[in-house]
Amino acid sequence: MNRTTEKASRKLRHYSAWNSRRSASRPVPARMEASRCCSGCGAVPQEGGAKLQACSLCRSEGLPPSFFCGERCLRAAWPHHREWHREQERLHGLALQVAARHWSLSAAAPCSAYDELLSAMGAMSGQCGHHDPAQPRQGEGAASSDVALAVTTFLLAAEQHTDPASLRWAERCIAAYALRSQPDCLACAPPPPWWTDAELVSLSARVVAARPDLPLAWRMRGEVLSGRLGQASWCVGPRSPDELEEAGHALQRSLALGQHELAEADKETLVRQALMCFRAAQTMRDAG
Repeated sequence: MNRTTEKASRKLRHYSAWNSRRSASRPVPARMEASRCCSGCGAVPQEGGAKLQACSLCRSEGLPPSFFCGERCLRAAWPHHREWHREQERLHGLALQVAARHWSLSAAAPCSAYDELLSAMGAMSGQCGHHDPAQPRQGEGAASSDVALAVTTFLLAAEQHTDPASLRWAERCIAAYALRSQPDCLACAPPPPWWTDAELVSLSARVVAARPDLPLAWRMRGEVLSGRLGQASWCVGPRSPDELEEAGHALQRSLALGQHELAEADKETLVRQALMCFRAAQTMRDAG
């Protein structure tokens, strides 16, 4: 055995031992118990027999976990499983690039006085300019099969990554929200249970609580509370003056935290959207 092979074998043994300790200390969600089998040999554990070990790297990255009988199966499957992790990383990176487009599309929104009035009315009434996912908006091309796979893979992982204390949970929620907000992405996968107004309001509050230092966490909160000012892709309920005012403050907070990284168009969009929220809130209060 040469030095390179010996070093790789030693790393794998360390990983296997670490994986065993992590698997023992973290319970497997009930929904995963019924369908798991060894990813190495395909064996299904017998009732009352030895339990499979879940890959802790899958769990730490918020991926659907793979299970193994033990160190031997893990060692045998590791080269293939490592390549699978690399492919997931590539797909997730591509999905994050697509998610980032949501914020640039928001910056390109119309900003005439008439459009502001319509948006404010939509925010007050809870109406949304719902867009047919089957019809791409002008300037939006159809997603390639690779992008569609990336989006679907990312959304599946994000929807299984439900622990707010886990690594990158808030960032994944923000990216999943951005992807779901884009009409050409909605066709890639059916809407999840959390894609409702009440769930999004609750989710955005938890995201801000988990990562108050992230500009996009506050931007997500502001967009959800304002119903994207009448341009949401989900069915938005009516908003109170307090909620619209909170939306304005959230958008201001996003601007304050990200002012050094934001493009001028993004800054103008955030200022305009915050003002629209404050004006809509004041209009509702004046109307009694």
